[in-house]
Amino acid sequence: MSESRTEHPFRIYESMRKTPDLLDECLEGSVLQDIEALCAEFRKRKINRIYCLGTGSSFLAGIAQAFAFRMITGMNAEAWNSLEFRLYLPPGVDRHTAVLLNSHSGKSPGDVETIKRAKAAGAFTVAVTDIENTPLTESSDYCFLGPGGAKHEMPSTRTYATAVFRVLQFINALGRTDRKSGFHDYGEELSRIPGHMRQCIDFFDEKGPEYAGKLSGFSDFLVMAQGPNLSTAQEAAMGLTQATGLPAQGFLLEEYLHGQIQSLSEKDAVMIIASPGPCSERLAGFQKVAQRIGAEVFLFAPEDSPVCLEARDCIALPGGIDEVLTPVFYCVPFWFIGYHLSLKFGRDPDLLSMGTKEFTESGLARYKKEFT
Repeated sequence: MSESRTEHPFRIYESMRKTPDLLDECLEGSVLQDIEALCAEFRKRKINRIYCLGTGSSFLAGIAQAFAFRMITGMNAEAWNSLEFRLYLPPGVDRHTAVLLNSHSGKSPGDVETIKRAKAAGAFTVAVTDIENTPLTESSDYCFLGPGGAKHEMPSTRTYATAVFRVLQFINALGRTDRKSGFHDYGEELSRIPGHMRQCIDFFDEKGPEYAGKLSGFSDFLVMAQGPNLSTAQEAAMGLTQATGLPAQGFLLEEYLHGQIQSLSEKDAVMIIASPGPCSERLAGFQKVAQRIGAEVFLFAPEDSPVCLEARDCIALPGGIDEVLTPVFYCVPFWFIGYHLSLKFGRDPDLLSMGTKEFTESGLARYKKEFT
């Protein structure tokens, strides 16, 4: 990457490039010790219900985590926004409940109060964060610490990916410990994900300007997925709207088909994530429908899937990884597309809109902290 660094430090670019190294760190050392300790605590407390919480990208990480808990261990798991969970505490939260609160900074307003509410109900609370010695970690029963430390750039990128990855590692270890009938050990596939992410990063770092160029003329962006990659679709949409200041939304395809599709037009760019699961062909089939309506469509699918092999213009992703694990690296294309779109739109990819006069003078920072 050769962009001039005279205007800003491009921290987000460096952060994206280093993420596979951080995933490698999760495969050894303190993360493995934390996983062993958490498995022991779950067994001791007889945990049978899990809530994965967060705000913004942290909530989206919780969607992928909760999905994996259900699919890999068969445990009852849900993803909730942190504030919603505290204000509308679901019934049944007790000493057999675990609350995993994702926080990239450890400083999100209201998270400490959410932890206190969960603990008051008897739940075992876990801070999933990259920063120790914060009010969040000190108020939680356990800190599941990730590598990388504090970040200066605004977009979550590496913190999102590492949070999803190490919780997937924990879920797999928990399933391995229980050894329920039909359990599939994903250990080998998890070990290959850092390499797959490097492959994605190298490809989309090179192709990012081309894809950003194709997208720069559209006024709306839509990202479609099913299953665990609802988190990817919504994370991608968040990144696209942050990069451009234009509307972007992530949908479950089946929800989109029964409502919002009425507004689809030639102004829209549609990105379809045809992950390797039971909805793969269904997702890929929407490409023709959306094109006939007039939208521009980009199809992403694993290189070894039938839909990618048959599609004329499929954007190939690394294959051989079970769908439930793919959210860790399926976000990479959208990182680099969003990054290059932000440059095309003349925006700071590290701070996005938050450094502009309109945002700094709006009172937004104070407002976000008022209702905690």
